[in-house]
Amino acid sequence: MAIIPMKLLFRSKQHERRFFIAVKGKIFEGNIDKDYGAALYVLTSSVSTWEKAQSYITSEGIDFDALLMNVDFSHAYSALIQLAGNLFNGTIESNPIDLMGLDENNFHLAISAIYIRRFGLHTDNFQDVIESLALDAIENISNYDVET
Repeated sequence: MAIIPMKLLFRSKQHERRFFIAVKGKIFEGNIDKDYGAALYVLTSSVSTWEKAQSYITSEGIDFDALLMNVDFSHAYSALIQLAGNLFNGTIESNPIDLMGLDENNFHLAISAIYIRRFGLHTDNFQDVIESLALDAIENISNYDVET
């Protein structure tokens, strides 16, 4: 089966960085876990959404039921969060018709999440971001002042 090439649209460099920080630990042999990849792609798309969602993400999974029940999202973002939950584990209902009302950027975000869930992502395509995050981590460690 041939994989259809698609350019992922990260909303910003910050979105891309949040995404790769969030999927750390969900990369196996260079492949990003498809379930987590699709869901976290949506959840990291904006600072506001990521701040609201982080407390619902644990090592056991993502509690989309509680997230949708306890957090007030706009209609557009509710449709995106429902899609993320459906792509994650299929337990959240998501109506494709709701996606038709999204603006162009949010619609592309939804399609990209579906693409990630279907075809996956490999870290080889994002070495520059991953290396940048690794350098940032090293810099933060070297700037850490150890009390003696």
